[in-house]
Amino acid sequence: MARILLIETSASALSVALARDGVVAAESVCLEPRRQASLTAPLVKEVLDKAGVGVKDCDAIAVSAGPGSFTGVRIGISTVKGLAFPDALPCAPVSTLEALAFTQRDADLLVCPLMDARRGEFYQALFEAKRGALTRLYADRPIDGESLYRDLKKTNKRVLLCGDGAALFYE
Repeated sequence: MARILLIETSASALSVALARDGVVAAESVCLEPRRQASLTAPLVKEVLDKAGVGVKDCDAIAVSAGPGSFTGVRIGISTVKGLAFPDALPCAPVSTLEALAFTQRDADLLVCPLMDARRGEFYQALFEAKRGALTRLYADRPIDGESLYRDLKKTNKRVLLCGDGAALFYE
């Protein structure tokens, strides 16, 4: 049974989960902005306690690698290094945008995860979702709203927007 500790600190929401064989066994989320520094470690402990395991019982740790808050990325990676080092646990960086797109992998259309990068810009990528699989169409990138609109219009396909920047871009 594979146990993976998952930590997301680069987005506006802080989240920690433990997955057993690809199914979430325990999770905790904080929607209050800029709480990564004070709450990442307590949420990790809470999730591990809920799942009835310790860090040493995990097979790997996955951590958000951005894009998003630079400070949040540093907090997440530092936390993971501290947790993984004593037991030499393998660690894996995960694109925050790819993780957002993954939640929509059954949609059978284009998936455009968006994060608010402030000042009229977004962090964005584009994926084709088909039969539960994702194909990346281009890399994570910062882009202004007008350029993104032109790029999406060129696809001539239905596009699902997701992430904390979706509503902002839609407006």
